[in-house]
Amino acid sequence: MDMDTSGLTKVIPELVSFGRRTVAEQCVTSMGMILQDAQNLTPFVATTRMDADLEVDVEGITGTGRPSKAKNPKHFKVTPGQWRRHATPLGVLIVMARMRPGSKYNRLTGSRWALPSAILPTGKGSARDRQTIIGNLLSRMTLARHSSGHYLQSGYKFVRDLCVSSPLFKNKYRARTGVANANSMNKLDASALGRLTMTPPDGDRFSITAENNVGQSGNAILDAKHRLALIQHSGPALQSAINRETAAINRELARRIEEGMPRFNKMLS
Repeated sequence: MDMDTSGLTKVIPELVSFGRRTVAEQCVTSMGMILQDAQNLTPFVATTRMDADLEVDVEGITGTGRPSKAKNPKHFKVTPGQWRRHATPLGVLIVMARMRPGSKYNRLTGSRWALPSAILPTGKGSARDRQTIIGNLLSRMTLARHSSGHYLQSGYKFVRDLCVSSPLFKNKYRARTGVANANSMNKLDASALGRLTMTPPDGDRFSITAENNVGQSGNAILDAKHRLALIQHSGPALQSAINRETAAINRELARRIEEGMPRFNKMLS
């Protein structure tokens, strides 16, 4: 996806001309701030929305199975939703569809989460065991979805952290680089979802490239969906982040020009 960086390209040399930082320092600092804002501005899916879509209720419980009062419980209980739209919760229908090789769900996901077709016991007296297995699969699927709500944001995290940890990133800005907390259940390795490339500084010549690689590894069907989601939902966020950094530099330019005017007038008098 193409982003408009024309304004940023114009103001960075103007800011560097004041002599307080090098081109490399300004580029790395601006990139870090843009990645931070892009991550914060990229929408994510709340777990409550996921539960509503799957038509399930999720309750935090203790290790002994009692309701938990903890803010971040370690255990959860997943049950069919009380206010579901269908007699059979959509989450259960998805679990059953994953067991059918030719189901629409498996076709749309490239069989990424397909289950063995003979996973459920059959025969007289097996109903309770079947319900237990379906319930366990529903719980695992629901909680796995909980960990993926910030998937699009995760592609920015690794490269953003590399920028902030670089010696070229201006120290006085480090305290302002707080990033919205991702779901604590998210176990994704962000280093596989983003990449940062910098050329060695050479006078006023410097290049830095950041990549959000969400949708670059996996099966072709899901990768195409992930890339489309990245373009549709993260593209506007990235452009807004670029515009915000450009505006911030313009404000800093105006401040420095105003700060220098009295001395300039004094030199002329």
